[in-house]
Amino acid sequence: MDKEELLNKIVDCGKDSSEIITVNGKTYKRHNYLMVQIKKYRDYECQFCSTKIPKSNGDYYIEACHIKAKSEGGKDRLDNILILCPNCHKLFDFNDRGDEKIKNNTYSVNLNGKKYKASLK
Repeated sequence: MDKEELLNKIVDCGKDSSEIITVNGKTYKRHNYLMVQIKKYRDYECQFCSTKIPKSNGDYYIEACHIKAKSEGGKDRLDNILILCPNCHKLFDFNDRGDEKIKNNTYSVNLNGKKYKASLK
């Protein structure tokens, strides 16, 4: 499909009217207050690349990432939460985690051939 055909498909999708759907499924409770405290503790800085994303109101945007997913029994605890920028968070979520280790309160992992380390204390 060339770019023009792709653009036409995108424009056609925009003509659809909104729909409301109801989803019945399983969700996991997040400890939002704890996530805010961990983000503050980590100074709103990505633990992989040190990026800080300023917002117009003077705050910073950063994401909390579970090392072991809640769906796999992971807990909302400092030693299971990484504070990552959106790019590093998706890199973490969508790639095989080669050579993943936790040693001396330090998490290390290889993602796309690059080694990352982060403190868990």
